[in-house]
Amino acid sequence: MKGTGQFRFQGDNQWHVDISGIMSMSFSDLPASFQHKCTFLLGCDGDREWCYIKNDKDKEPYYQERDLKSIRKKNLKFLDPFFCADVAKGKLAENFQKREIKYLGETAFEGKTLHLFGFSMSNKDSRSKSNSQFEIAVDAETLLPVYSRVVTFSQFGVSNSCYRFGIKSTNKTFAAADFQQTIDKDAKPKIMGTPAEGYEYFFVTIVDGAGGRMTVRGNGQSGEKGTSSSGVN
Repeated sequence: MKGTGQFRFQGDNQWHVDISGIMSMSFSDLPASFQHKCTFLLGCDGDREWCYIKNDKDKEPYYQERDLKSIRKKNLKFLDPFFCADVAKGKLAENFQKREIKYLGETAFEGKTLHLFGFSMSNKDSRSKSNSQFEIAVDAETLLPVYSRVVTFSQFGVSNSCYRFGIKSTNKTFAAADFQQTIDKDAKPKIMGTPAEGYEYFFVTIVDGAGGRMTVRGNGQSGEKGTSSSGVN
């Protein structure tokens, strides 16, 4: 299955994420009567954070908005989770080694030279007792990610995921309006002033997959009741 996502970010407090293609792809193998498309957008213009979700069979969207200051925990990782861009090119392997990530050498891909890095991760606490092997490919010239891949082995079998990055622009200045919800201008968001009963604080998680896994969770709440959010892991 294939799906695309679009990520735009500026600083620590502005982002616009469209994972509609990823949220819809899960239904591509089902009969036509079961398939449906999902619009899934997350954004923050620097002041207000919002989450917009609408399935094509729903009359009304799920649309909520929060004051950015009310969000206690933000987990945001875009393009460079290993801080490659801040490292001199000759020190790139050393930068990964500090994180216990092995340098796997160079490879040619679509006419470019890439540096390959890899690491393993075990999850002994989960029911599946899984082990995952990660491969990260970084452009040797720009030090930006080209693709990341993870193969997971568990008692349920083997899963293989790959994220391919197409970077349209970097170091571009965006206006606040570029981070607002504009796909459905008639929709009015429900303002979430405080977490719902049983939840203590708000959170947002946006990890674009450059480190091997993608996680996008909007309208997140956490507390004694557990964790509640929408998106993709």
